[in-house]
Amino acid sequence: MRYSFTLVLMLITKVLVAQNFTPQDVFKNENMITWLGIDFSKAKILEDAAHLATEKDIQGFMFNINALMLSEKHKFDITGALDRDSVINAIDISVQKNKSLTAMDLRIQSVEVPPVLKRAELDAIVKSYDFKGLEGIGVMFNIDQFNKHIGKGTMWVTFVDMKSKSILFADHFSCVAKGFGMRNFWASTIYGTIKDMKRGTYNFWRKKYKKGGE
Repeated sequence: MRYSFTLVLMLITKVLVAQNFTPQDVFKNENMITWLGIDFSKAKILEDAAHLATEKDIQGFMFNINALMLSEKHKFDITGALDRDSVINAIDISVQKNKSLTAMDLRIQSVEVPPVLKRAELDAIVKSYDFKGLEGIGVMFNIDQFNKHIGKGTMWVTFVDMKSKSILFADHFSCVAKGFGMRNFWASTIYGTIKDMKRGTYNFWRKKYKKGGE
């Protein structure tokens, strides 16, 4: 009886451990990754007031950025950036979250550069998400700033364990904005981030976390 109890306990422990993802698990091809889209929870948008004058304007802007990730998915190649043959698309998760925000709070009219979104602040953002029962590893881009005054967009690329709502790891990016039209101007910084991942950042992460880095 004692041996049976020990065996059951060992099996339960093994299952529980298997459910807890680590940074290294991001790079194992047997673990599918879910693309959660562009999150604006703590974004600071410094844009011409005439372009984003109302709550509806800002909500539309956030929606259009995420819609672009799907309509031009070959350009915004998150699959290639993650060195995968495929990913699970669940951009509606961030779209719904963004809809719950008071969008006017995101628009900053000061000419001064606001504080950077800190890594510690991401934990509360991820905890606030409803992943709609999805489990496994997800990745989202958490917008830090779209700053017209300096012509740059900054954001966190955040890998999460959706079941535990915990962050596996996150990295901060800064890209120069370019292009015509407000949507395309700021979407170019997301494209630049994806391009940086494809050019070497993803492989840097792979080597770093293979060695047990934090």
